[in-house]
Amino acid sequence: MLSPLDETLRHLLPTSFDHAGTSDPRFFDRYWFAIYDPDGAEPAMNTGMCSYLNMNVVDGYASMISEGKQHNARFSRALRPELYTSDPNVSDVGPVRVSILEPFRRLRLELAPNDSGMAYDLEWAAVLSPHEELPNFSRLRGRVTQNYVRYNQSGTVNGWMELDGKRTEVRDWWGGRDHSWGVRTDIAGGDPVTGDTDMRSARSGFLWTWLTWGAGEVGGHVQLHEIPDGTKVHTEAVLRWADGSEIHAGDVDLEFEVFPGTRRFATGTYHLHTPAGTWRIVMTPISRSLAMLGLGYSMGYEDRQGFGVWRGQEHAEHDVYDISHDEDVVLPDGTVDRPYHRDCAVRLDLIAPDGTVTPGAGHCAILPTGVLPARGIE
Repeated sequence: MLSPLDETLRHLLPTSFDHAGTSDPRFFDRYWFAIYDPDGAEPAMNTGMCSYLNMNVVDGYASMISEGKQHNARFSRALRPELYTSDPNVSDVGPVRVSILEPFRRLRLELAPNDSGMAYDLEWAAVLSPHEELPNFSRLRGRVTQNYVRYNQSGTVNGWMELDGKRTEVRDWWGGRDHSWGVRTDIAGGDPVTGDTDMRSARSGFLWTWLTWGAGEVGGHVQLHEIPDGTKVHTEAVLRWADGSEIHAGDVDLEFEVFPGTRRFATGTYHLHTPAGTWRIVMTPISRSLAMLGLGYSMGYEDRQGFGVWRGQEHAEHDVYDISHDEDVVLPDGTVDRPYHRDCAVRLDLIAPDGTVTPGAGHCAILPTGVLPARGIE
C-alpha cells in the first residue's frame, strides 16, 4: 500500500515503502538522542523512537537522571494506518515527537506534558556531519542475529526540559545522536532458542565499548570489542572536524578503572593510534550510569518483552529507578538489579599528539561481561 514516501524518487526496491525487504520480525528503524550539560548540571536526558514495519508497532521513550533517580517513560502504538498518511518528516508516539527541520542539520525534539512528570521542547543542531559506522553483522548457529547499519552525529541543543514541575533552560548543551536500522537482537520479544545456551550466555566473556562525543569544532566516534584473551574483534575510531576534515585511527586501545566492587567505569582513556600520532580521550562520568532497561532496552518495559512488541493501539507506562549506587539499581517494586547495559554522560579531554587539550562531553558505554583474563576481570 502506498505511503507519502512513495511519492518521492527514493525507491530502492520494486515495492512500496509500507514493508521491509525482510520478513524478520526484528527489523527496526531507530532514533536515539543523548543530551547533557557539559558542566554536569542535571538532569541528564536520553530519548528516542523506533518503528517496526513487521510488527506494526512504533515505540518511544524518554529518561531523565537527577539526584540519584532515573525517571523513565515508555510509549507504544500501532504503526498503521498512520504510516499511509503521516508526514514522513514527523515521527510521533504518544507525547514524543521528532521533527526533521533540515535533514542532518536541525531537528526538533518534543515531549508534551504527561503523567511521568517529564516534558521538553528542544532544537538539536549539528556541529559535525554524520559518521557512518562500519556495518554490524553476526550469526549464531547459522542464523543471522544482527545485520544493521548506523550513523552517529554530534551537535548542540537549545530549549527547555522539565522534571516534576521544575523547568531547566538548555543553552548550548552537548547533544549526541544516532540512527540505526536493520535486524538486531532483543527486539520483538527476543531471539528464539536454537541451542543449549541463549544469546546472553553466548555473549559471556566479552568487552563492548562505544563512545560518541564532541569537543567544540571536533568530535567523533569510537568502538572497541574484545574477547577474553584480549583479541580485538572490532575496532573503529574517527576524529571529525566541523570543516569536514577527519582522521581515522588504525588501532584503538582502552584503559579504564571501575568503582570498587563493580563493573561500572570510574575513569577511562581511549588511545587512538593514527598515522599522525596517538590521540587520547580521557573521560570521567558526569552523571549516574543510565540503566538502559528503563528505556526498553535489554528486554525492558513492565512486561519484560522489550522493544517492538505489540501492546495495543496505544500504550503508556512510566516509573522511577533508584540509581544512587554505583552499580545496583532499585526497581519500582523494590527489587535490586544489576542491569548489564549501562551508559553514561562523560566529561572528556581530547589530547592531541602535540599535547594540546580540548575539553568536551559525550556518551559512553564500557560493558565488561563474564570472565576477561586479559583485563584482570573475574
